[in-house]
Amino acid sequence: MKKHLFLVALSIVIYSCEKNKNKNTPQGILSPDSLASIQADFYVIEAANSLTLIKSDTLLNAKYEDYYVQVLNKHNSTKSQVDSSIKFYGKNPEELNQIFKHSLELLELRKLKLKN
Repeated sequence: MKKHLFLVALSIVIYSCEKNKNKNTPQGILSPDSLASIQADFYVIEAANSLTLIKSDTLLNAKYEDYYVQVLNKHNSTKSQVDSSIKFYGKNPEELNQIFKHSLELLELRKLKLKN
């Protein structure tokens, strides 16, 4: 879902100039760890697609989208929650950057487990 990654990047740019005025996390906003874990799973889907392990032609496009749905279901989350969470944390770019760094760390851990 290249559109999703584009929306994530766009969200970061749009909200990076705003300051986080509310230190309390509103209801429905994912924790930083949950968002990082979801994002790591999304990165795996994108990597598989870029390696053509997932075919994204029009006939299989629905299957490609299903991978995202499966990730959201795995984390008991919704696309709306992910989008709202990125918007919320995007008000504090340092915090959002830490979330994305954590998702990359999770991927590195997975990589090490696969090597062993």
